[in-house]
Amino acid sequence: MAKLKKQFKKKLNNDRLDAEFRKARLDVFKFGVKHLNQKDKEATKIDQLVRLGAHPKKERYVNYRKMMLDKKNAKVKDLTSDVTLKKHLAVELKKQIDVARSKYDKKHANKKKSEVKSVKKKRN
Repeated sequence: MAKLKKQFKKKLNNDRLDAEFRKARLDVFKFGVKHLNQKDKEATKIDQLVRLGAHPKKERYVNYRKMMLDKKNAKVKDLTSDVTLKKHLAVELKKQIDVARSKYDKKHANKKKSEVKSVKKKRN
């Protein structure tokens, strides 16, 4: 019976500590939110409610065809912007591929030569 009382007291103390930590976290959060502008306060409040289990706000309806066109336009815009940077990256990537191929060829060239020697030995 004494063991159960000790275990119960430990559990009770742990629960109190957890509650205090949660309260401290909430106080720090409130202090941080207090210094935000109105839009950020609203967004933070909505985020907190979602974290606590509320359903998030529905996104606005967008026509599927219009959405797909916007995505294509954004992709084309991304491809056309920084063309020189992308060309430079492509050249660097080709260099890396060539280095990897040469390493692979060197590594496997020895195996091929030894295989050829072993085949010639078998024929003799």
